Formats: sequence, C-alpha cells, structure tokens
Amino acid sequence: MAALLAVCGLYAFLNTNLFGASKLCGGLVTSSAAEAGFERSGKITDREGALADSGKDAFAFHCEIVNSTVIPGQEEQWISLLGTTEDPDFAFNGAPWPHPARMSFFSGDVTGAVGEGRGWVLLPESCWSGRPRVLEASADKNTDRLGLARLMVETAQASAEANGCGFPKKVHAPDTLTPEAKSRQTDASRVCGIAGFTLADVYTEPGVRAHETAQRTPGDIWSCSLTLDKTFADAPKGSDYVTYSVVQDPHIIAGLKSSPRHSEESPLKGRKATGIHPTNVVVMCRGKETYFTMEQGLQHAEPGDSFRPPSSELFTRFMDKVGASFGCA
Repeated sequence: MAALLAVCGLYAFLNTNLFGASKLCGGLVTSSAAEAGFERSGKITDREGALADSGKDAFAFHCEIVNSTVIPGQEEQWISLLGTTEDPDFAFNGAPWPHPARMSFFSGDVTGAVGEGRGWVLLPESCWSGRPRVLEASADKNTDRLGLARLMVETAQASAEANGCGFPKKVHAPDTLTPEAKSRQTDASRVCGIAGFTLADVYTEPGVRAHETAQRTPGDIWSCSLTLDKTFADAPKGSDYVTYSVVQDPHIIAGLKSSPRHSEESPLKGRKATGIHPTNVVVMCRGKETYFTMEQGLQHAEPGDSFRPPSSELFTRFMDKVGASFGCA
C-alpha cells in the first residue's frame, strides 16, 4: 500500500498541478486560471517566474506558462502572456494579428478576442497612458479558447488592481464564445451575408467569384474578409482582397478617440464623422458611436487592375450597405 501511495504521489507531482504553486508570473496568474488555458492536465510552472524588468512601465511584463508531463510522447506546451500598449486600431489593421474575421470577440464589462492561438484583453481606460494598455496571449498549440479567455481576463484584472486602476467592478470571462467563422463561397447578391451588398459593389469584373470569412451580424464587433477567386500576379494564392470591420464596443472606440491621430474633422467629404483617415471613421448610428474600418489586402494592391473601385468608393459602399444592419442612416 505504501508503495502504491508513493507511485500515485509521484504521478501527481510530475503530471498534475496538485503540488504546484498557487500563483504564477509574479502573483498575477492563479494556477487554476493557468490550467484552464490548456486542453490537457499537466504540471504548471512559469518559465520566467516573476515580472520582467519593466523599467518605468509598471504594466509591462512577460511571462511564459508551461504545461509539462512525463507521459511518453507528450511534448511541453506553453502560453505566453505579455502586458504592453498598442495602437487603438491594432486588432483591425492586419499583421501580426490574425484577421479580425477569424477572431471570436467578446464585449461588455471587459473587451477582448481569441483566435488561432492568439488573444488579447483591454485593460480599463483608467490604466491607459496615451495608448490603450493590453494583455496579450499567444500559445503554441492545444489551447482551450474559453480557458484562454478566462486566463487573459483574470490576469488583466490582477494587473490593473496591482497598479491601482482596476475595473469599475469585478469582471468575468465570457461563458461562451461565438464559433470561429469559416470560409464560404460568397453569394454575389449578399457579400458578407449582408442583403443588398453585391459583389459588383466590391469588384466590377463580370462573373468573378469570391470566398469570404464573415461573422454573424449585427454585434458589438463584426468583421468580414473577402478573397477573390482569381489569380493575381503580385498576390500569393489565398491573399485577401479586403477586410471590413464594424465596432460598437465603447472601450475600443474610446481608444480610437484618445489617439493623437484621431481628428474631430470628418475624414469623409460630405459626411459627418470623426476618425483617423478616410477608411477609419466613427459615426453615430441610432445614437450609438460606430466605428467603420477597411483593410485592403494584397489582391487589392495589384497594379493596373481596372475592375478595382477606388478605395474611397469601396469604403463608402461598405458603410452604406453594411451600416444599415447596425442602425446607420
């Protein structure tokens, strides 16, 4: 019996977190939240063990959480957490983040997103200094998406509280996430699933076909990416033509409006709006501030393409057709 207990104890020590530390990453991460980020059980440790040297920025840290086991054939897994600042439109303007259409967003008391082994959560505005402060996560593989959201939300809350600028009330990770949007054939009469938004509005070549990755609409954060089914000389196969996003989340919009690049003068001729540039604007829709943005892909950059509408037309058609789904006049 003693031998059996010893074997069980050794297994628990090497392959579970039963005897592990209760706090990780300088006290910002609970072991239970760290465990939730992985799809398997294992021994949980932090590779760096403490907050990184952040200089003058009390929010800046980098910590790697490791899930290990001695079970044969099972490799070490990790999740990297980074406290940093970002441009206010970071989640919608391309690399290094996955396309927003492929992210699962959550909004409300706390705002964030999870997708393709990456994720982020905004810290409260009282923590910002010029630029939004963000808790970012990346993982090698086998990450539980809901668990990763919980890990990020709890760590963001702990970081804010540790620096005296906590959320107005205790925040919780979402109970569910919208499924990751999958690529589908585009209906030429309903681009991105929006009635009246036609493929001809986007690209004028007769008979052209496309694929899209589109989230359900309406929602506080919505995005759709479009790829034309044709060969371009300067765009690798599978490159995007354009990605559209619409945001009514007040935390993201607060970040945009706090940017020194944001202007109260309308970037769009003849339209009442504020914004950063003519394809990145905030307008009022039924009394709700609404952010429209468009990211042009490599297919759109093809030189000499006579079927490609000018960027200004591409954007205003998007605002007019998609905006109706968000209560915009």
